[in-house]
Formats: sequence, structure tokens, C-alpha cells
Amino acid sequence: MRDPKLNEWLFERDFVILHEVEGRKSIAALVNPTAVCGIYVLHFANNQYYIGLAKNVTKRYVQHRQTHSDIQYISFKSVEVENLKRVESADIEFFKTRLRLRNIDEMEDLIMERDFDKLVDADFAPRFKQDLTYNDYTGEKYQNEAQQSNYKYRKCFQLLAQQNFYNELLAISKLYVEQCLPAPLKTEYAFWSVTCFQVKPESVVIRLNIYQQEVFTVFLTTLNSGKQTLDFRFQLAKSPFAHIVNEETEQERIKQRCASAEFIDHFYRTGGKDQMRLAVLLRDVRRLFSFPSFVKAVRLHNLRLMRKGTNMNRVAHCMDLAAKMLAFER
Repeated sequence: MRDPKLNEWLFERDFVILHEVEGRKSIAALVNPTAVCGIYVLHFANNQYYIGLAKNVTKRYVQHRQTHSDIQYISFKSVEVENLKRVESADIEFFKTRLRLRNIDEMEDLIMERDFDKLVDADFAPRFKQDLTYNDYTGEKYQNEAQQSNYKYRKCFQLLAQQNFYNELLAISKLYVEQCLPAPLKTEYAFWSVTCFQVKPESVVIRLNIYQQEVFTVFLTTLNSGKQTLDFRFQLAKSPFAHIVNEETEQERIKQRCASAEFIDHFYRTGGKDQMRLAVLLRDVRRLFSFPSFVKAVRLHNLRLMRKGTNMNRVAHCMDLAAKMLAFER
């Protein structure tokens, strides 16, 4: 039974718009097209709720419909984009003691909930940033039978494993997990996830996410010669590349040894502006890991993201691929 004070609480938090949406595939006809940026509350049939932010609530609703089939109502308020995160946090804080929030219930079994530093030793972060030979490989592989049996991702993995480039892809992916992910066994699923896609030319093959963004993406691409190869994209911190040795920048040194390497001025808002993208083809990617500056930059970026919060893409985690990536020997 819904709490009789619900409408009063919603009104107190400025949610003056409420729509019945049960069975609706779209809410485009219900929302002012000039005011789609804001905070929304999903009302579920079992008296659970979900509070979220969206730059376009009509598109976000469609995404939610793919994973939540029991949405009955949606409340919405328009908020300026620069205030989204602040207002969302305040609304979650207000409602979490009044309503059963599905955002929180979905993670209640994770001891690492919102607090990476509780998972690792007190000196882990500074050591992980400075000592590139150090990591924490303790912990147990995350187990989730429902996630494991997800047909969509299992089928994609099975098809991926049949590709002639699979062994090379797996070797680099394992190297990335081992060297660049903080405490990879302890942080799997709650803080990082990997998604496996249907193998198609000029498309993403796998993507690893931390917090609210991708950090490691692999594409299947075609060279001018007509040969297919893998294109690796890394998100990493800029700052470790700031120093210059013998009038030569670290980026120039990397490009001399990795001819296909391309540094791209690209960042996701969720990860901050000390961030860029590095693209490199399969033939050069292994050499990247011989550059301490590269490993340090990736480690720094990944650590920062994990300390910001839990992984928002965990529902797309491919357990089969993750098991292979975590099967390194220690």
C-alpha cells in the first residue's frame, strides 16, 4: 500500500507533475519537449521507487522500460543541467528514509556500497598510484547465477570466443585488468563491469565501464588494406604526461614506439577534465604497457572513478568474459 504522505512529500520536493505510465512505451507526449532535463521518480507496482537524473527524461524512460517492466507512474521536475547531480543527491537523501528506493535495494548485498576505501587497506590508494608493481589480488570472484545465465551476454561471449582475434583480445584485456584495475577481484561488478557485444565490422566488441563511463573499449575495424584488426581505446589521466624529458614529451616517445597511437582531447564529465583518450591498434597495444607513464595514467583515472561511486553499468556485466579476464596467475 502506498504511503498516504507520498503526495505531500513529492510536493515538498517540487515534484508537481505525476503521470500514469503503466504499459506506455514512451512518455514523449506527456512531457514538455522544451523541459525534458530534470529529476524523475519512477513508481513501481510493488511500492518501490527509483530516483534519477536525466538530460532527456523521455529517452531515459525508454531505457528504464528495457529493465523495469513494472513502472506505474512517473513524477518529474525540470532542473537546470548544471544542478542535476546536486538536486538528485538531495532528493535521494530526503526520500531514502521515507520510501523504499530500488536504486539502493539493488546494491544492498554489496559490501562495497558507495565506499571503495572500505574494501582495501588504508595505504592501498597511494601505493597503487606510485608503485606500478603493486595491486591487491585478494578476494573472491563475484558470483550471480541470474547474471551468469543472461542469454544475451552469454551468446555474445560464445560468438566472440570463436573469432580468430579472441586470444589476442583476451591477452590484452587480462593485462589491463591485472595492471590497471584497482583490486580487480574485490571491485568486480560493484565498481567495474565488462560488456560483450555482437561481433560486427566497425563496431564495439567489448567495453569496460567504471562509475558512469567507459574506460577501456575495443572496436573491430578495417584498415585501408582491407585487413580487419582491433582498435583499442583507453581513457586515462592527462597529468602523468605533463613532464618533459630531454626536450621530448612522453606522448611523442609513445608515438615513436607505437606508430598507430593517437592521443585525443576527450573527456567525460563524470571523470573530470584531467582525462583524455588514447587510441592504438592491436599491433602496437602491448608495447603501451611498457611505458610507466601510460600505466600510471590509467591507474590514476580508474582509481579516481572508483572512489567517486559504484558502477552504473553493472546490469550489462558479462560474467563469462569477466571470469576469463580475471584468470591471471599470481
